[in-house]
Amino acid sequence: MLSFLVPSAALLEKHRFRTRHGTGVLIVTPDRETAVHISGLASELLAGTLYTVGMVIEGANRGAEEQKLDRGVNLLIATPTRLLEHMRDVTSFIYKNTKAFFVYGADSLVEQGMQKQVREVISLIPKKGRTSGIFGTEKTDRVEGLVELVCRPDAVRITSTATGTTNANASTQTQGYVLVEADKRFLLLYSFLKKFQRKRIVVFVSSTPGVLFCDEAFGSFDLSVHAIHGRQNAKMRAAAFSSFVNDAEGTLICTEEAVQGLAVSFLPPHPSPDCPRF
Repeated sequence: MLSFLVPSAALLEKHRFRTRHGTGVLIVTPDRETAVHISGLASELLAGTLYTVGMVIEGANRGAEEQKLDRGVNLLIATPTRLLEHMRDVTSFIYKNTKAFFVYGADSLVEQGMQKQVREVISLIPKKGRTSGIFGTEKTDRVEGLVELVCRPDAVRITSTATGTTNANASTQTQGYVLVEADKRFLLLYSFLKKFQRKRIVVFVSSTPGVLFCDEAFGSFDLSVHAIHGRQNAKMRAAAFSSFVNDAEGTLICTEEAVQGLAVSFLPPHPSPDCPRF
């Protein structure tokens, strides 16, 4: 995420943005938890500067968001639908000075059918002199259309490959799944964690409330549990992850978005109690 947040800070400095100039950098992401994560990192990066960071996402207080936009947000993180609502309805929202437009998680945006919203957002912001980019996305045919929409034809493409780490999708890895009725998933997961409680295990769930529920429930059963979710700031997430890594055993309950950016140097078992998405 620093790959676009650092250039964002540089652009704000280059153009000497202040709150009266409105939004200079616009970052679109598919879900609120990723937005919260990015917002936390951006706030830490720009701490001590005059640049303002804001976020508009589904489920948040819309009136409070409007007040922030009215005061001026230099770096704005948003989900597409809520962003469009504000662009249409909040006359004091200044986005005519946007110098950069970044998309994080384009594959999820495409999966959720948000290309139309992204296209409309792009049509409303300045094109001339704008820096654009897509990050945190696997290259697929489905995403290619969004890449062509956001980026210029001569855009530089960089593929990041990790070295010296375990490949989660390597053919040497044994992967499997279990079909179970919804009301039995928690019991199955508990029995799995209980049986292998002397190992380190990562459990991915789909939402922050799910993480909080599992953290409290499994903790009450005397299981060693660490939780990472979107309501924590970057320091809290890093501390929880470090504690999990340094323990000889235990379970990490988290959302995929919340652990992005944390360096995982090993691959423990990682069940997901949620239904797969197609």
